[in-house]
Amino acid sequence: MNRFCKKNVRWILGVSLFFNILLAGVVCFYEIRTHNVQEMLTVLGWCNMDEKQRSGHYFIVDWAACVKKLNYKADVAFFGNSITANSNFQNYFTDIKIAEFGLHGDRVDGMIRRLPMLQSVNPDKIFVMAGINDLHRSSPETIVERYDKLLTLIHDSLPNAKIYVQSILPVNRVKEKLYASNDVIKETNVLIEECAKKHNCKFIDLNSVYIENGVLPDSLSFDGVHLTQPAYGRWAKVIKPYIYE
Repeated sequence: MNRFCKKNVRWILGVSLFFNILLAGVVCFYEIRTHNVQEMLTVLGWCNMDEKQRSGHYFIVDWAACVKKLNYKADVAFFGNSITANSNFQNYFTDIKIAEFGLHGDRVDGMIRRLPMLQSVNPDKIFVMAGINDLHRSSPETIVERYDKLLTLIHDSLPNAKIYVQSILPVNRVKEKLYASNDVIKETNVLIEECAKKHNCKFIDLNSVYIENGVLPDSLSFDGVHLTQPAYGRWAKVIKPYIYE
């Protein structure tokens, strides 16, 4: 290699090293400010993260404190992920006060962090649905360990509330392949039911209400996972006796 080529190689390596150091500095600064990398590693189970450093922690706490000051008392609360978020059970049960705490993409751990929201309305009854998003990267056994913690914390923080645990709904993997198979969902629901019984919670099997020919049918879902608005009528019919008992 001639002197000119060697000089160019050294220059390229020097520039590359400079930009790599600069990039590493930007990433470190961003992580110090946001903790997004640490939060991702915590979700994957590779490290533990102080709860107060998690994104949204103070939003949840402050939001719950604000609602609590309003002295809003809910008769019934629904607690879950996007399937709960897309519902509007107040339309089905107009004579009672309902609070819905669904969050798109939420997992059981996320619901544990959102407990202050649930506590802020001090509901008499709580309908819980969780687990479908956890199945992206966790086993049924791991999910139920988290579920056990969730139910324990709800009992401890809202001892007078009656808790109803609802099964994970079926999916249609022809439309949406990212979610677990219905066989895995069925296995998880068995474990969730056992967990519910352990905590003296009523288990409500919604899976069998929606599954047809082994899948969630197109007529009840717009994407293979989430329900159409009319499909919530089946859900409301199943839980009506528990709403008014």
